[in-house]
Amino acid sequence: MKPHAAVPSLRRLLAGFVALAGGALAVALTPSPVTATTTPLITLPAVPWFIGQNVAPNVLLTLDDSGSMMQTSAPDSFGPGYTLAFKSNLNPMYYNQTVTYVMPPDASGSPNPYPTSYTAARRNGFDATRGYVNLQTSYRIELSYNPNNQFDGTSTIHCNTSGNCPGTGVPSTSATEAYWWTYKPNGGSCPDKPTVPQMNAMTTDACFEFKRPSTDAERQNFANWYSFYRTRNLATVSAAMIGFSRLPQDYRVAWQSLNSCKGFSSTNCRGWDNSRAHVDARIGPFNDAKRAAMWHWLERLPASGGTPLRDAVTRAGDYLMKQGAGSPYADDPTATTGLQFTSCRASYHVLMTDGIWNSDNVIVGNIDNTSRTLPDGTSYSPAAPFKDNSADTMADLSFHYWATDLQPGMANTLRAFMPYQAGLSPTPAEYWDPRNDPGTWQKMTSIYVGLGLGNSLTSPVQWQGSTFAGATSPATGYQRFKQGLATWPASFSDAGSANVYDLWHGAINARGAFYSADSPETLVKAFEDLTNRISSREDGASAVSSSSLQVQTDSMMFNTSFSSQRWDGTLRAYRVQADGTPEPTVAWNTDSTFNTLVNGGIGSHTVFAKSASGGLMQLLPTALSSLPAARQTELDNQATTLSATMTTPIGAADLVKWVLGDKSNTELRRRDRLLGDLITSAPLFEGG
Repeated sequence: MKPHAAVPSLRRLLAGFVALAGGALAVALTPSPVTATTTPLITLPAVPWFIGQNVAPNVLLTLDDSGSMMQTSAPDSFGPGYTLAFKSNLNPMYYNQTVTYVMPPDASGSPNPYPTSYTAARRNGFDATRGYVNLQTSYRIELSYNPNNQFDGTSTIHCNTSGNCPGTGVPSTSATEAYWWTYKPNGGSCPDKPTVPQMNAMTTDACFEFKRPSTDAERQNFANWYSFYRTRNLATVSAAMIGFSRLPQDYRVAWQSLNSCKGFSSTNCRGWDNSRAHVDARIGPFNDAKRAAMWHWLERLPASGGTPLRDAVTRAGDYLMKQGAGSPYADDPTATTGLQFTSCRASYHVLMTDGIWNSDNVIVGNIDNTSRTLPDGTSYSPAAPFKDNSADTMADLSFHYWATDLQPGMANTLRAFMPYQAGLSPTPAEYWDPRNDPGTWQKMTSIYVGLGLGNSLTSPVQWQGSTFAGATSPATGYQRFKQGLATWPASFSDAGSANVYDLWHGAINARGAFYSADSPETLVKAFEDLTNRISSREDGASAVSSSSLQVQTDSMMFNTSFSSQRWDGTLRAYRVQADGTPEPTVAWNTDSTFNTLVNGGIGSHTVFAKSASGGLMQLLPTALSSLPAARQTELDNQATTLSATMTTPIGAADLVKWVLGDKSNTELRRRDRLLGDLITSAPLFEGG
């Protein structure tokens, strides 16, 4: 794989820079002194000394390949026919002019790996043999498209009137140039947030504005959407490629789908294209060969069949129970002799679906409503937010594979993940806080992604945007389940919205996460976030400081964390409640407040460097001549080294822009957080 230029020596360059906080809360970052040219700059280690050797986790991926993945709308209840063409941006799967649709990377990271254009847009962006469409002359809005087809999908009409249609100026079934209608709410007949029934009832263009691409950039953006995001199948493949392209090469990855390529032991997992070489889906390091194999599968992901989610979860959990040769806990899963196993290896199951589980027959019982003893000796008595009154659900399976020691012959040495623990040992409340994961046994942490299901999460509890989001008083979102103010709805095959809540419930039971994505851009964000979440859980370390010696309602608790994989950090603030415990929802964090580049600084903060005269100077791309000669040379040399592997050469000023937080150069290492790695740094509260 060709990775983003990693700026390796910037670890040394940053040793001479210091970030000084301009706000009330400061995190001490001690810089190394700038030394004479004869003394080498300090080389920082790749992993903090106190962490030791990281053990790469197992990551199992399950993608939905059901027939509904051919659809071009979301949710399922969104009206067909004229409403799709007419209400473009009310259908979150359709083109949105405010979104930049990024071409996904191929397995090698090559730029522009799947060429598509406005006048020659690939029907299936990942396979040129499926044919092309001229979006300037031959566009028709589709209801669905089979990714294996060499012809257009099922098209819909532009309008339901005779003669030429509004906007397009052509008859309802004629080809035309690409277009969209933008919804214009007015608070009256055009409500601000129309429900799905209201969307389906709109029959005139009074609430909409007709638009077509007017610039080269817009035309290319529309072509990218058409080729890579217009169906649920294409958007899922694109999002998975973008998200998984960021996983480190030592992570161990395996995959399956719901109906084809079942299980994680297949060596013939190649999707709908039988002309391709055999694709090995078994667990293995995510090296160049493994990435190429996964991409071969993703590029040919079919769309046919039902939605047997419970079967897929069972296959994942049972796979993690495999012992001996081929075990996912074997250091070399391909070895048959001299087997070595690692007991502290974490395992994650990522499942993406667009539907309500059905067409399977799994009997496991009402696991989350049954008392049991966990592998570490802790007793579980059914309690909110885990318990419900339904059996054999996704939530039951998720709890089962989390609470069961999947490798009973191994020592329980997995590192607990306790970001919401204040003391040295967890209290009972902290142990049973599903945002924490105290389990040290071999288990499965489940992460679920639902596409186009957001409209189902309105009753009994309104979804608040993330797994644990919600106010404590009056309780909203997750807090209603946690406080026992709402119960999980009964789940069974094809139970409708209750089975969407079952995904959310299952993620909580497995100490994982649930993502509700209703559009291509939010689906991409979900896959990016979940891979970041896995990395953060594997690499995190935390220190906690309270802003007051006395517990007051306006006190704050601050938490720092870092990732040794990405060398970045986050500072979070929580309001402390009257009982001395922090509120579950973050009041603010530096991921949002520290990530905006303003006049050479990051937010309200400024980066300083030691100048040639020995004093402090503000580090700016336009002031490099004031740096010591050794620093200027180091920057120039690093820029030259990186330019040799980049499409567009860079200079020292570009490196400084990157240090300051500029994300515009996509060839340099991608960063989700701009704050440095707060290694064992306790936050210092200065007031304010």
